[in-house]
Amino acid sequence: MKYSRLTYEVLKLLIEGTFQFATEIIEAGYLANKSQDFRERYELFKSYNPKTIKHRINEMTKLGLLEQIEDEYLLTKRGKLLYQKMDAFFLDLPKNIPWDGRFDILIFDIPQFRARERDFLRNILKRAGFLAFQKSVYVYPHATESEISKILDLFPDKQLVLLKRVISPQIAKSLIYRFKKNKTIK
Repeated sequence: MKYSRLTYEVLKLLIEGTFQFATEIIEAGYLANKSQDFRERYELFKSYNPKTIKHRINEMTKLGLLEQIEDEYLLTKRGKLLYQKMDAFFLDLPKNIPWDGRFDILIFDIPQFRARERDFLRNILKRAGFLAFQKSVYVYPHATESEISKILDLFPDKQLVLLKRVISPQIAKSLIYRFKKNKTIK
């Protein structure tokens, strides 16, 4: 299944236990007293045709990501795993904020026989805004541990991935220009 924003949002609502409520709100167009995050997701859902949402839910049910019990949808174990991967994939790290002069360096050593996992990690890091310092060393100016833990939780063998926060003038000179260019730091 491709990693689409709609699939991710449906899974996110199911994880939070608000999917049934959200679909009722979308159908009714009711939005009083809801959080900003909920309002943003509502606007996203509103931009989709209800048939598209229903089709995606049916597709996810056929793939074994959801199961329907009466008129409720629940995530299966596979669905929860996919949500974890998508949560890391759609990770939004802070951008364009004052920089404290330190870098988060993520180093990994994932063996060749787990190449798919290694490539998946590289794609997540690049998409999140990390810069490749070497093939298995990625750098970001201000990531937080909670955000990075979403990525690291995907790897059961925690010894393969290491995150360090460092101050290094040698690294800084070569990277500051690149991060300023893509507006990650001010």
